[in-house]
Amino acid sequence: MKALTKSGFEYIASAAIPNTVLTLESDLGSEVIPVSGGNVLTFVNSVGATLQFLNGIGATLTFLTQGLVLSLQKASLFGHYIGATLTWNDPPFRIQALHFEYAMTREWSKP
Repeated sequence: MKALTKSGFEYIASAAIPNTVLTLESDLGSEVIPVSGGNVLTFVNSVGATLQFLNGIGATLTFLTQGLVLSLQKASLFGHYIGATLTWNDPPFRIQALHFEYAMTREWSKP
């Protein structure tokens, strides 16, 4: 049996992908994993402090870049078989890799 501890979804896109859902599945259950919509840019001033940008109504602005995106998340799933289902809306993108970090927990018992 495997204990899934981390998952990663790596993709290339020219724009943010709305409504992306990665569902990790096993023969014993499933878990929905959030997918990052892009790479967040963090601006730093000359003394190393993070700069925060605000719009006209005082809400925080977040700057995203696209290209190669690696969305890493913690997971907690057990099972003999591990798989994934990915659902999304446009725009088109290229899946580079799915990453699974797992640990073997115990051997299968024979009847």
